Formats: sequence, C-alpha cells, structure tokens
Amino acid sequence: MTVDTSLLAFDVHKQFGFAWWDSLIVASALQSDCDVLLSEDMSHRRRIGPLRILDPFLVRPDEALSPN
Repeated sequence: MTVDTSLLAFDVHKQFGFAWWDSLIVASALQSDCDVLLSEDMSHRRRIGPLRILDPFLVRPDEALSPN
C-alpha cells in the first residue's frame, strides 16, 4: 500500500462513508483502473467515479462483465 492509496482511501471514507478497510479496497480498485468491484458488503450498483460496485450474489456473470 502506498501513501497515495491511503490518501485516496481517506477521501473515499470521508466522502462516501465506507468503513476504512472497504475504503482501502475501493481506492485500490480505482488506482488499478478497475471497472467493476464485486462485494456483498457494499452498496449494490453504486458508482464511485468510473467504478461500479456490484453484489456478486445479485447479478449474473454476463451483467457483471458488461460495460454499463
């Protein structure tokens, strides 16, 4: 983990109210240019910038991989 990741995680935590560890996961996904983050613990279908958060138990695999 880098200082930049920690700073971005702090911003995510402050702006969106995620728990600290979830904020680190989101920050890492954003820095890695991920399109989709699968999590059963975060808000389903929430967008943070270009990142979509999907609950893997609520979507079909083809939906998770679609660009929308």
